[in-house]
Amino acid sequence: PDENGDRLAGVKRLGRDESILQFAAANVALANGIGMMPFRSLRREVHEKFSNKGYRFERIIHPSAVVGSDVALEDGVQVMAGVVIQPGTCVGKNSIINTSASIDHDCIIGAHVHIAPGATLCGHVQIGENADARLDVYQPVRLLPGRPRAKVAPSDGPQARTARAATQPRALSVAAAL
Repeated sequence: PDENGDRLAGVKRLGRDESILQFAAANVALANGIGMMPFRSLRREVHEKFSNKGYRFERIIHPSAVVGSDVALEDGVQVMAGVVIQPGTCVGKNSIINTSASIDHDCIIGAHVHIAPGATLCGHVQIGENADARLDVYQPVRLLPGRPRAKVAPSDGPQARTARAATQPRALSVAAAL
């Protein structure tokens, strides 16, 4: 902010969230500055509050990110520095793909998801709405909301037999409680 707190990076500060409502939704593009950790529910509330009133959240892509030409990014997706997103991937609204994450081909990432810095998703991985991917995820896996603590890969113990036996579109499910 400037010395008066009126500007941030040259952009005029309008006031609190409610100040936005004085402007027609068609004339406003928003960027959600609330991070996922530990404010996931607040970030989602703000996104839904304004989306339900017709406001649109911009897709923000850092210039050093590499995003395939056919990747689908819904409103409010934020792609940080050093990220790579390969072709055929879909990323749901209000998700954050954090610094240096790598998402390979044909992944489906739900709304309000956080892909942690440096996380790697192999091809055909599905991440459910409101989930965290804080680890490397190997195919075929479907990650549901929660906080997994370990890598899940076809080479890991008893899950290996399940993963090897799974065929498309059937996938190994990994779930953890919130």
